This record gives sequence, C-alpha cells and structure tokens, in this order.
Amino acid sequence: MRWDSGWKIVTLVIPGFNDSNEELRDMAQFLSRISPDIPWHITAFHQDYKMTDPDNTPVSNLLRAAEVGKAKD
Repeated sequence: MRWDSGWKIVTLVIPGFNDSNEELRDMAQFLSRISPDIPWHITAFHQDYKMTDPDNTPVSNLLRAAEVGKAKD
C-alpha cells in the first residue's frame, strides 16, 4: 500500500529521554509496520524557555537515529 495521505511523523529526539538505540528502533519499526512509505523526520531538542535541561541534542545523535531508522531488522 502506497502512503499518499500527506502525513509525516516528526520525533523530537531528547538526550536521555528517547534517544536510546532500542527506543529509536522501536519507533522506526512501529511506523514501518503501518507503512514503510511514511516519512519519519527526526529533530533536535534545544534548550528553550522553561525547559533548560537536558543538553541540546548533538548532531551525532540525529545521525545515529537516522541510521537506526534505515536499518532492516
């Protein structure tokens, strides 16, 4: 089934909260089971307003998340 609904999923990657390989893999697999055609965007957390902890998401975490999302398990 081709995913043509115009939907996409955006995940805010927050260090120490949802950036483990296991959690990222679970998110990617969940979306892939719905449809492998759903775009999955990952974005970096940055300290802002009242949420000043944890640290900003490093680029390396985003690159790792992208690799985990591309992996075929």
